[in-house]
Amino acid sequence: MPRKLLYVTVDSISLTTNGEPPNVTDNAVKHALIATMLYPRSGAPTVTSALPVKGLARGANDLTVLGFYSNGLFKEEVQDSTLLNVKVVNRQETSKIDKFIITLFATLIGAGLGVATGGLTGVLGAVSAFGVDALKGGIKSAGDDEVITLGETDNIPVDIAQIGSAAVIQNYDLILRKEVVKRFIDPKTGQIATYTIAPGSNGSIRLRMRAEEL
Repeated sequence: MPRKLLYVTVDSISLTTNGEPPNVTDNAVKHALIATMLYPRSGAPTVTSALPVKGLARGANDLTVLGFYSNGLFKEEVQDSTLLNVKVVNRQETSKIDKFIITLFATLIGAGLGVATGGLTGVLGAVSAFGVDALKGGIKSAGDDEVITLGETDNIPVDIAQIGSAAVIQNYDLILRKEVVKRFIDPKTGQIATYTIAPGSNGSIRLRMRAEEL
C-alpha cells in the first residue's frame, strides 16, 4: 500500500452567510475550520485539525496569501486512502479566540473524534504539545459559548496514489445540514437578538492537495 505525506491547504472560502445578520458587519467575527480524516493510516481511526480564521466575510475570501502555517489543514502521513471532511464554524456569542478554540476542542473531544493536531500555533498549540490535562482544565472554564457549523463538505475521497508533488486544486460545496438560530447583539438597540439561517448551500471551499514520498 502506498504511503505518502499529504499536504492539505485552503486556497479560498466563499460564503453566502458568514454567521452574522445581513445588516450587521462585524470585522472581529471569529471563524475556524475543522478538518477530519477518517482512517488515514493503520492505528489512526481519525485525525482532526482546527484552524482559526479571523473575519471571514460574506462572498469570496482569499487565503492563499497567508502561507501554510495560517491556511494549512494537514501535513499528515496517509496510507492508501482516506476520507476528508471540512467544516466552517463560528461561535454563538462574542468571546476571545482562545476561549472559542477551547470550546471547539471540547466539542471534538465530546464527540469522540480522536486525535486533534495542527492549526493552533499561537493560540493553544497542538493538543499533543499543549497537554491533554491542561486542555481539559481549560475546557472547564470555557463558559457557555456554542460552536455553530455554517457549512461542511461531503466526505471527500482521497486516493494517495493519485496525488503527487503537483498540486491538485478543487472546489467543494459547503452544505448547511440543519437550521441554525444565531444570537447577536443588535447594534441599534444593544440587545441580544436572533436570526435564522436556513439549511442548504452556503458557498464553497477551494482545497489544494499535494503529496511527498516518505
